[in-house]
Amino acid sequence: AGGAYVPIDPDYPESRIQYMLKDSGATHLLTHSSFISQTRSLAFDGTYLFADDQEILLMSSENLPLEAGLDDTAYIMYTSGTTGQPKGIMTTHSNIARVVKNTNYLTILETDTLLSLSNSVFDGFTFDVYGALLNGAKLVLPQKETILDMGKLTELIKGEHISVMFVPTALFHLLVDEGTDWMRGVRKVLFGGERASVQHVRKAFDVMGKGRLLNVYGPTESTVFATYYPIDEAIPLESHSIPIGKPLNQTGAYILSEHRQLQPIGMVGELCLSGKGLAKGYLNRPDLTKQVFIPHPFASGERLYRTGDLAYFREDGLIEYAGRVDDQVKIRG
Repeated sequence: AGGAYVPIDPDYPESRIQYMLKDSGATHLLTHSSFISQTRSLAFDGTYLFADDQEILLMSSENLPLEAGLDDTAYIMYTSGTTGQPKGIMTTHSNIARVVKNTNYLTILETDTLLSLSNSVFDGFTFDVYGALLNGAKLVLPQKETILDMGKLTELIKGEHISVMFVPTALFHLLVDEGTDWMRGVRKVLFGGERASVQHVRKAFDVMGKGRLLNVYGPTESTVFATYYPIDEAIPLESHSIPIGKPLNQTGAYILSEHRQLQPIGMVGELCLSGKGLAKGYLNRPDLTKQVFIPHPFASGERLYRTGDLAYFREDGLIEYAGRVDDQVKIRG
């Protein structure tokens, strides 16, 4: 219909939900009748739509006229700031397409079945939903209780013949601890969100082999994934980390010094991103947008996003994550 949506977790505190509705300027609230008492307590004067309302189910299912352009906002995703109120990140239709169409890290087929293990308020959910919808694949949305029970979850993976899945790293570790039998039928397992354990990746690689495991990295501001590393060989026992790899198509990655100069190979600096994945910026926060979405120092008219992450290029051209800028300890000034 040409509008943008804001995913809201019903488990959020009421004050946070209230803030998101007000800050986003939402005019319609789509929910379920099971949340009716919760939603009625909100100071929201827009239109309520209940997804299980019989009247909605009887409405036409014909496609609406295509009103949105590639650079229009598709959704606003709120992330917790380190201080203060959450920030609304404006993501476009073009941003979404870059992650799941004509990519260099993964091809999703019509015959694939994807499993969604991300909360809808996190951008891993973007990969799950649009990876399926824009490629004609099937998407399985498990109950929360299933995701929290490793036994039930592994049975679901096997029973639904899941072929592609993005798993938050902590959950990936739990699944590997549960066993490796569930992996055998899965074509691609992507994991990311935090540093992965070498031990767990080695265990999974022993079963899955070359090219079926991918370590992915990306802040919400660059739309889901910015870099990827396919596990094509066993990780050496002495390794302490898994590289975050190389950029996706239509994405640039730069390691810059404090003075925004390119760092030499092996030298740690701030990881900055460019390309089609960059969000428009923060809703109603031009100050913060200007601070982290900066003019590209090496390409006129383009932008760079300062991730706040430290990284360095290895000799082989792969990027290694090295922590957060905030965590740096300055010695002698």
